[in-house]
Amino acid sequence: MDTKKPFKKKNAICDHSSVIVSGIGAISAAGSDVDANFANMSEGKRFPKVAPTVFDCDFSRPIFECDSTVLDPELLPYKRTLALALKAVDEALNDAKFTEEDLKNRTVGVCIGTTVACTLNNLDFYSKVRDNETPDLQPLQRYVDGNIAQNISANFALKGPIALVANACASGTNAIAIAYSWIQSGLCDIAIAGGADELNLIPYCGFNSLQVMSETPCLPFDPEREGLNLGEGAGILILESESSAIERGVNSEITLASCGGASDAFHLTGPHPEGDGLFAAVTSALQRASLTVHDIDYINAHGTATLENDKIEALVFNRLSTGTKHKYSSIKYYTGHTLGAAGAIEAAICIKGMREGHFPGVNGTGTIPYNGNAVLSTSMAFGGSCSALLFTKNSNSIKTEQSTIKKVISPHVKIATVGILGSFGHGIDDLKNAIHANAYKECTTRLIPEEALKDPAFKRIRRRADKLSLSMLTVAKDAIRSSALSEDEIAKTAIIAATGFGAQNTTFKFLNDMLDFGQMAPSPTLFSN
Repeated sequence: MDTKKPFKKKNAICDHSSVIVSGIGAISAAGSDVDANFANMSEGKRFPKVAPTVFDCDFSRPIFECDSTVLDPELLPYKRTLALALKAVDEALNDAKFTEEDLKNRTVGVCIGTTVACTLNNLDFYSKVRDNETPDLQPLQRYVDGNIAQNISANFALKGPIALVANACASGTNAIAIAYSWIQSGLCDIAIAGGADELNLIPYCGFNSLQVMSETPCLPFDPEREGLNLGEGAGILILESESSAIERGVNSEITLASCGGASDAFHLTGPHPEGDGLFAAVTSALQRASLTVHDIDYINAHGTATLENDKIEALVFNRLSTGTKHKYSSIKYYTGHTLGAAGAIEAAICIKGMREGHFPGVNGTGTIPYNGNAVLSTSMAFGGSCSALLFTKNSNSIKTEQSTIKKVISPHVKIATVGILGSFGHGIDDLKNAIHANAYKECTTRLIPEEALKDPAFKRIRRRADKLSLSMLTVAKDAIRSSALSEDEIAKTAIIAATGFGAQNTTFKFLNDMLDFGQMAPSPTLFSN
């Protein structure tokens, strides 16, 4: 019997309430595709190197590198992150049974998380610029073209929305959550979402400056853990509305039931002592999916193997348990910390584990059986940014109330208030006056007004924060002060910050430290900024 016609009729209004995962792709040091990654992790096999080989460095720490021979040679070495991303995208599209021709007549969004690809991170180039030489402009071109999402969209001639997320170690998870919201709101039918990051000298030296890198291969959640190892890779999920999947005759087992996000608002690099941000993110994801902690069968932990992160993440899992001891592990034992790619690779492994009926165990100790309930994947980043993805199996007994989520999404957005700062001055009145006078004021060296710098909130952070952060804090505080929001509403306010080039002055100071004092000398504060 042909069941496609009644399904099409039923979904004629294009119900985007359910977001399914129709394809996955991944590359890491554990393997060049999802199957290889999962097989090696399930068998307890990992392949750390004693030192980097993709770049030269004055010191050595264990590292997890991908196999360069499987990457597009035309993109190497300058576009390594893009090469990693495209490798995972191709696999994910094949897994979802999409061809390039299929994508042409559909609205397909691309949302990718990364950190390294959008950073001016070429020391040789900067050294020559600083010495008034004329360097090859390839590194600068790579920096300008560092939007991985835009590159992927252009590669497949896609017509949907594009976003690049640079939110440190939660970037890949955040990108998946954003793509999820696109499909739920009807902005697109299909989304290519995930994260990618390559190994690079600058973050390698930066994490070393934070004194969180282990001199031996990492051991997440182990009492003897000494710190993290860096890695590289990419993870991609193909997200799709249920109606789109039915229309093309694809039956996916897995649903992205909900996403959660929150901030510790505690410290630039360290988590809250009680893990409040992560707890709130997970609780939010559960509530949105109408699930409880008892529905969670397995947790893919962020698990970096640093002393504080693992301790606090385990504390959060205990807070959530309420008598139920949750099974959890961290695949960073096999991949290292892949930064912007981490949450996306981990999400892909979660999906694979749900398909196969088990997950990689703790630090090579066998596997963890999967009993068909919900699976949680968590991420924690600099700035206290915490994120959670909640996956369910379509054939299980858990019922997620996605239609309820859809009803609370409103197409109407009200702008409650604004804060503004620029070369024209500080505040909306200064902007109005400048427009009416048709006057241009040359930007001064001190953009942030003196009265703002005297604010108690600034005094606490101004020695450590860069000019960009202080500027954004100035306008954020202006906006909040002029709003009618209550303290409770302010505490629940989301933060989205956009920048074209980031904190350049901080970047240059960090690179100056490396050039003047050596690769082990940069300031950890400069790196975290």
